[in-house]
Amino acid sequence: LCIAVEVPLNFIQMSWMASLVLLLQMMPITLNGIGIRESGYAFLFSLASVSPGKGVLIGLFFLSQMLIVSGIGGIINLRAQD
Repeated sequence: LCIAVEVPLNFIQMSWMASLVLLLQMMPITLNGIGIRESGYAFLFSLASVSPGKGVLIGLFFLSQMLIVSGIGGIINLRAQD
């Protein structure tokens, strides 16, 4: 996802950023961490001299990826119960 958005961060940098954002996301403030995830990536990307807008976009991409995978799992689960 970062390559598609042309984010110049390596795997190690993205790994620790994703870990921090996942920790923030676990706080029961918003539904499914929406808003927390995006603002966390925007803040951390700005610390790494990357546009905060790209951080928001990456956060939305991760949300959409999670929703797609969860939807596929839900469909498989419904079909398995029949």
